[in-house]
Amino acid sequence: MRRACLHLPPLISILLLFSMLCARGSAQSCTASSCTAASCSESSVLAALPSSSNTNSTVTVSIPACSGGTTWTTNLSYTQPPSVTTLNILGAGTPNSGAGTTGASSSCTTTYLIDNAGSSNPMFNIALTYPQTLEIGCMAIDPNSTSTSLTDPLFVIGTCTSSGCPSVRVHNITFGLNTYWSEGGNSSSAEAGML
Repeated sequence: MRRACLHLPPLISILLLFSMLCARGSAQSCTASSCTAASCSESSVLAALPSSSNTNSTVTVSIPACSGGTTWTTNLSYTQPPSVTTLNILGAGTPNSGAGTTGASSSCTTTYLIDNAGSSNPMFNIALTYPQTLEIGCMAIDPNSTSTSLTDPLFVIGTCTSSGCPSVRVHNITFGLNTYWSEGGNSSSAEAGML
């Protein structure tokens, strides 16, 4: 049996590649006030985030348990839609709360993510604008290894206005559950991940 090969001119190949990259960047499908990622993979979490057509002011995105660890080799780059004023991205478990409680809840380590997104791309790269708020919590984030060159696993860019700046809450995250972060091994760019 003879196989047929499709050969495209370079310009068409480039346009197809660009359209595939654009489709990946706009993969958000959440239009409800509560959405759950199908898995702990970067693409599943990205797909569970609010789409630009989501009209709910508060959206909670749940990441399921993946206690064996799920490695991310690409970063999640996302801009919070203007209509979503409060976005909560939470892993499985019950977070510790209250003024007298310190440290992450041990139940929050069941959503276990491994950062292998590279030295120029943070795992989570999220942009928001005042008056939006963002909450990220209840998960464990480890480097791929103690010598993998990485950057900050959580990177939030907030745009202020004359009325104020956006709010960000990061809580109940264990950095270094099974593999410790090291400025010497993971690079000085990853030091902010060692809270």
